[in-house]
Amino acid sequence: KMVVLPALFLWISSASALGPGIHQLLLASNKALSVRHCDYEAYANLVSQGVDDDFHWNIVAALNGNVSAISFQSVNFPSKYLAPITSEEPGRLGLITPSSHAAASFLPVPCSSASDNCFQFVSIEPVGQFISLGSQLTGECANKYHAPETDLIISQTNNKTATEWIAAIDKPVPTKVTVNLDNITHQLNPLYMGCHSDSGYVHQVRSFYSQMVFGESFEQTLPEESHWNTYSTPGANAHVKFDPSTPFHGLSSLQVEYISGGGLVGVTNRGLGNEGFAFQGGKNYEGYLFARAPSIVTLEVALHDYLNNSFLARQSITISSSEWTQVNFSLTPQRSTECYDGTDAVDVACGKMGLSHICVQCGGELIVGLDGAGQVNVDYVFLEPGSWGRLADLHIHKETIDVLHQIGVTAIRQGGSFTDPSYYFWKNWTGPAYTRPSVGAVWKDELIGGFGPFEMIDMCRAAGIEPIITTTAQSSHPDCCAPDDMADLVEYCYGNSTTGWGKQRALDGHPDPYEVNFFELGNEQYNSDYVLQVEAMEARANKIGIPDKLHYMFPQNSYLNAADLAKMERLNLGTRTVTDIHNGGIGAVTSSIDLFESKAGTYGSVNAETNAGTHHMARGVMEGADLNEFFGCADPQCSRILFRTASFCTERSGHFDAFDQGIVFFLPNMTWIQPPGYVHQMITATWAPNALHSEVNATQSVSASAQLTKNQDRLVIRLTNSASARLPVTFDLTTTKHKLSLGTVNMTVLWADSPLAANAPAAPTAISPTSSQIDLRNSTVMLQPNSYSVIEIAIA
Repeated sequence: KMVVLPALFLWISSASALGPGIHQLLLASNKALSVRHCDYEAYANLVSQGVDDDFHWNIVAALNGNVSAISFQSVNFPSKYLAPITSEEPGRLGLITPSSHAAASFLPVPCSSASDNCFQFVSIEPVGQFISLGSQLTGECANKYHAPETDLIISQTNNKTATEWIAAIDKPVPTKVTVNLDNITHQLNPLYMGCHSDSGYVHQVRSFYSQMVFGESFEQTLPEESHWNTYSTPGANAHVKFDPSTPFHGLSSLQVEYISGGGLVGVTNRGLGNEGFAFQGGKNYEGYLFARAPSIVTLEVALHDYLNNSFLARQSITISSSEWTQVNFSLTPQRSTECYDGTDAVDVACGKMGLSHICVQCGGELIVGLDGAGQVNVDYVFLEPGSWGRLADLHIHKETIDVLHQIGVTAIRQGGSFTDPSYYFWKNWTGPAYTRPSVGAVWKDELIGGFGPFEMIDMCRAAGIEPIITTTAQSSHPDCCAPDDMADLVEYCYGNSTTGWGKQRALDGHPDPYEVNFFELGNEQYNSDYVLQVEAMEARANKIGIPDKLHYMFPQNSYLNAADLAKMERLNLGTRTVTDIHNGGIGAVTSSIDLFESKAGTYGSVNAETNAGTHHMARGVMEGADLNEFFGCADPQCSRILFRTASFCTERSGHFDAFDQGIVFFLPNMTWIQPPGYVHQMITATWAPNALHSEVNATQSVSASAQLTKNQDRLVIRLTNSASARLPVTFDLTTTKHKLSLGTVNMTVLWADSPLAANAPAAPTAISPTSSQIDLRNSTVMLQPNSYSVIEIAIA
């Protein structure tokens, strides 16, 4: 038993053995009455007819941070807590997501009988009131109950028969983490810190690709109701239409025919979902378009704030050819445009909304049109920030790469949707974007054309990140996917100008090689052509002088069948041929070892998709636990696991389609990190490559791994707690070589009251790491609920 003392946490567990932290509160004077909730209102109800989870509560650390206080968390509704609610009855208690954390925090005071099991619970806001029986039966559930059942309130009256509550109190057995500092078992693989980008989901490509225009080729049907808007000055007589008879490339072009009148007429583009552009004043924006005209006309290109109806920048361009001609423009807005919550805006077409999502309404738009009589056709309109906003002058958003560097991304696997043979065979993605057959391709909710595997490779190499690409590997189409086609991919990436495909790469504007080492041949399928394709690719690699370099990914968890495995083993590639294990967020280490033991061979594995489907705090804890398993595996088989890429690198807020799992979110005006991304950031900030032997006993809620820094001057311990209550952890740190400074230890914690909590745009750092100094000489640490923690101990 544990007596409640100042600054100690109250631990209550269930008399009905439901597990740590889950309990009932029984009235001391009438143990037949127990606190419950019904329709989010709290009652004292009879328990003689049995107890369901409405009667059960998690006692957790006080939401207001008071170490002497507690909060009551609903078992059924983990995001809701016991607190005063709006009601005709003064002080009525119920379940809410409290705007004031103090209102849901209570001080436990031992009963006058000094019984270990008896407490009064005193409110912090308002100050000094007691959880008590009311004198009424009100609310939606009142007709279900009868005296002595009654409402639950907070009251200034300290009537002990109504304010003393019985609970079983047991101090939980601490989880013990054992670390042997003298036993470095292996070196951590930095490529376990990668992320996965699937261009077909949640508009990830728009976090990388600097193209701001949505629907650049004037396709007649665009997803998510995104479209070009007509812009017309009153009094102007003109026709504006899509023209499928005269496309530059793709399905149609735009035709503006100005007949008479005055003022600008044309179209506007506000990007994805008509959400608008967040232009930054005083910074240039660059672009180009293709145009043709039967006679000389002056084309107008402008940046406009439609919320304030004001022009920010404008440029006139003479079009004098009846042939398609590329023209460039550069515009510098005189001021910035503002952004607002656009979820309910009439002009905004949000996509599917998920947890912590909004879409926005920004004032910026691009206008293309005529300001006088004439006719013009326009196609493939491109707008992007100037070099100030791009990575290495590529068509890549620098802001996104800065955030990926912040969270320590070491590898990006582009894969999933890039296997549809209709558009995504690699030969459709060479050369300038505006000449590709992929222009006009629609996959899920994304229109893409200018960001494919080769842009991904260049982006990653410029950012110091390992690129991993996926391509179509099987098709009934005669121009796709034969072994020679896949060998051509190797030559296109690495061949010099004396090779056919190396020369073509240079003609496509890329004389330097595409430095990529990992190729995935298909996605989530049994690729029966895999062995022949790999054999051809490896032969071509040897021919052009890059032997023993490339890795080939088989696109199915269970790898090859026995016959194909025997053929592959005869190629003697070892772990340069790997199987790609996709899972639900955790467990790829176990799956890999099981596969290695069931199918003998020298091949390896990778974990290229961790499809947890979420981005909230529970996903953060899952991410930390899975990485602990990757970091802690000392089995020699684990050296055959070559990388891990967490799904997804990024996600557009307000446009969730099928996998709401971005570890970073973005909008036109901001990019921010979700809890699993902060786990990566915490690991990056405390990177320590020397893995140590460590063990965890007694609980499934806690995971741990331990490492020494490169110079062995710090011990780093990484811990997760998936429970909804705080848990104590003790440490057994064994060493004969090192002297640990346990008196002042740095502890960084990421946690949330609810496992479903995530970072919304209005509070993008609400769930973010906080650091403090702790004294570890008594060897015990309290882990917050739903948490990922990193402890750093200096070595003298």
